This record gives sequence, structure tokens and C-alpha cells, in this order.
Amino acid sequence: MSGHGDVRHLGGTVAEQKGHVCAFFNSVDEDFEFLVPLIKHGVNHGDRFWYIVDPVRRSELVQRLRREDVDADALLKSGQLELYPWEEAHLRGGSFDKEAVLRLADETLTSHEKQGFLFSRMWSNQEWALKDVSKLADLVEYESRFNGVAERHPGLAVCVYDLSQFGANIVMDVLHTHPLVILGGTVHDNPFYIPPNQFLRDLGLRSTAPPLDVA
Repeated sequence: MSGHGDVRHLGGTVAEQKGHVCAFFNSVDEDFEFLVPLIKHGVNHGDRFWYIVDPVRRSELVQRLRREDVDADALLKSGQLELYPWEEAHLRGGSFDKEAVLRLADETLTSHEKQGFLFSRMWSNQEWALKDVSKLADLVEYESRFNGVAERHPGLAVCVYDLSQFGANIVMDVLHTHPLVILGGTVHDNPFYIPPNQFLRDLGLRSTAPPLDVA
């Protein structure tokens, strides 16, 4: 929380003003039930919203916002709401390049600040990683290193994982890389979080660990 006592509401709960959050859901509906109030709250506070999503879900989100009396078309036109398909973010160029995505995130959040937005909200559905399971180790490293990006920008970044698609090993690693976690619709300080320097050192020592599972 900032020294001014500011808080940001995350789907009806309260999170610290800045944070890197992992969220675990069991369905698209559960995901949207949390996401839509977050977008509405951010819009009302003049925040910038950056949503990275499976392109097949884009139209459904826009329809849900309209049903909630949110003028999604106006927000998209003004740029206050950005909807990036995976192919324009994590899978830009056809595959996941963690260095490129870290640069993209840093540059995009910096651009928001230069445009006068005091707070950015980023929501990313991470099922893109399942398109090439050989990249799951890179995903875990990326998640840990993203904390450095999050610390440089006034914003809230939520990484969403479908528990029906990701296995226990990857879920535990995801928990290790996020200071905050959403479980059961509530934001918690994450007791499993490991700071990047320690986590990345441990990750580099994994020479005989079993492969990451996805189901």
C-alpha cells in the first residue's frame, strides 16, 4: 500500500496499490466474474487496462462489459482499454521469447505513464503456454523476473491460470513467483512467494528434477 493509504479494489476485495498477482480459476466464467468488476473499477478511476487474452474470448468479454453498462467500444477507441491477443504479446513472432515479452511489458507500461495514466492494470490469461509445453520452464523464469518490471511501474498485474489445465508442479512454481495470490475470489499475501534472486538461483540448480506437468 502506498504511503498515502491508497488502495485498489480487485473484484470486490482490496489489494495493495502495486502488485504482481497469480490467480487460479476453474472456468472461463469464474475468470470473467472476477475480471469484469476489476475493469469497471479501473475505468471509474481513470486507470489504463491491458488485457492479454485468447483471441476467441475477446468478443465474449466485450459483450459482458456491454451487459454491465460499460461502453467497451468507447474504451477501446480511446485506448483506455487494450485487448491484446496472445499473438501480439507472449506469442509475438510465433513462439514465446521471455526476453522480448519482458521488454514489451516494460515498454508498454512506460508508455501508459507517458500518456498520463497514473495506474495500469494488466490481466493475462496464461494458457498460451500450453501451445508449447517445452516453454514451461521459460514461463516460470519469466514470471519470477516480471517482478522487476512490476516494481518499476505503478500498476497491478494479474496472471491467470486455469487449474483444469495446469498441473501441480507448474502451479507450485507459479505460486513461488508471485507476491500476491487470488484464491476463492479473494486476494491474499502469498506465503509461498520466493524472491527472484533466490528462486532463479534454485531454478538454475534443477538438474535432476522431473519435467513440469500440465495436467
